[in-house]
Amino acid sequence: MIERIADRYPQLYLAPEEGVSKSDDYRLRAKEGWTEDGSLAHFIGSSKDRYALVRTPAGAVETLSFGLREDFVTALQILQYRCEPVEISGDVDAALLTGITDWEKIRAHKKAYLATGCTDWDKELRRFTADRSNCTSPILLLCEGPYRGLSPEEAGMSAEKWEKVSGSIRRYRELAAYVCAQKWQAKRNPKWDPIMTECIGIFGALKTYDDTLAKKLLKDPAPQAIRAVDALQETVCCWGGGDPFKLLNFLYHETDLYETVV
Repeated sequence: MIERIADRYPQLYLAPEEGVSKSDDYRLRAKEGWTEDGSLAHFIGSSKDRYALVRTPAGAVETLSFGLREDFVTALQILQYRCEPVEISGDVDAALLTGITDWEKIRAHKKAYLATGCTDWDKELRRFTADRSNCTSPILLLCEGPYRGLSPEEAGMSAEKWEKVSGSIRRYRELAAYVCAQKWQAKRNPKWDPIMTECIGIFGALKTYDDTLAKKLLKDPAPQAIRAVDALQETVCCWGGGDPFKLLNFLYHETDLYETVV
């Protein structure tokens, strides 16, 4: 899986080690897009690794689901922490990264620019990359495993089903949070948003909202959070089925449920 994006993010060819972020090799790969003599031997790989391109209301997001936590940690250290072996907390199971240079976008623009007969590529590169949206793409890194550490027995599902559901909840939760941050930053609520985005995660995985499961997953089962879950159960049942992102828009713009946790 990692092979399909390594040339776009050449720093992935470097194993995390202390001081790598200050090395010439890191500069050449991350800052100049150099891909030669690259090795991905520091990634173990798993048959459970999955790549997907997901369309959201805030644009397409590439998702990389790692079957092995070691590979998730390695990718996160390389892409977010510039190849430094930063300790990653065991409860971190996802990271949506933005602002990392996608060298495929730069190469494609260079090819189109030179095809017009223009020759001052250094100047054009500065202009093109000044707007970071021209040369970056959001990447969602996910670590497979039981969601919130809940066992299949606690979730009331078989091990196989809970593994699949856990991955879907995690993916839709993170994508919902990304959409909120990109499109509705002014309306965000730090108490309400985690409960709502987890609702989208559950709905995306099960095509319905399971309030019993939602309450088991609450990090802080305070009375306000319980009331929010109960209100979501009633609202989602009345709303019916459909696309998780349409439900997200509905909850954000056509309800006042956030008042239950304020």
